[in-house]
Amino acid sequence: MANPPFNVDEIDADRIKNDPRLPFGLPSVNDKGKVSNGNYVWISYFYSYLNDTDRAGFVMAAGAESAGRGDALVRQKLVETGAVDVMVSIRSNFFFTRSVPCVLWFLNRAKKTEEQKDSVLMIDARNVYRKVTRKINDFSPEQEQNLLAIVWLYRGETARYKKLLAEYRKNGEDEAAAWLEERFPDAKFQNVEGLVKAVSRKDIAANDWSLTPGRNVGVAETDDGDEDFAEKFAALHEELRQLDAEAAKLAKKIDANFKELMG
Repeated sequence: MANPPFNVDEIDADRIKNDPRLPFGLPSVNDKGKVSNGNYVWISYFYSYLNDTDRAGFVMAAGAESAGRGDALVRQKLVETGAVDVMVSIRSNFFFTRSVPCVLWFLNRAKKTEEQKDSVLMIDARNVYRKVTRKINDFSPEQEQNLLAIVWLYRGETARYKKLLAEYRKNGEDEAAAWLEERFPDAKFQNVEGLVKAVSRKDIAANDWSLTPGRNVGVAETDDGDEDFAEKFAALHEELRQLDAEAAKLAKKIDANFKELMG
């Protein structure tokens, strides 16, 4: 599991072009000979470290899953391996220091069936969250467990799913149980508009090899309104204020270093 730095830029392409950990080649290189965004360098590294029975899970900035040009070619080759297992979109404000949304990537080189090797489970969890403060969201234990239960059904692990429902009922957590039962009656996996879909490789190719869950699962009804917009705007304003403060400190430090250098 990993949380690599997002959107690292200006990576010297000549230094890494022969790196064996880049089995799909370099992502986009600019006219200065630099990899303009390192997200797919990280993704390639994670894939390359897996053996035939390994899995990986990592966080990426939203947008990486649909990036174009050289990044798209790397993503296509990755999808064609059959190792992309699950993609989960997360709404903004899940980080303490940044408000940006993100996507969870899960790779699995030990998929059990050809059907799963030929598909990617995509979950749009942007409407599944718990508000902790005005600027911080997270998943409640039940929400996190229910998202995991969807993956169990997709993988055919019905017994684990039913055991969870029984525990919910025993502990009086009827609302959490109902959330699952309404979407997956008879304890069987199915695509749910706006929430989850098992997307075939053919459909991913038709979508320019995009792995964006929201683009593939459809649109769900949302309760986003003026209040939510105001909260997002306030969070962005606060982030800008923090960045401005950091920039001012850095400028002051640079000025002091310059004066010291010039004597």
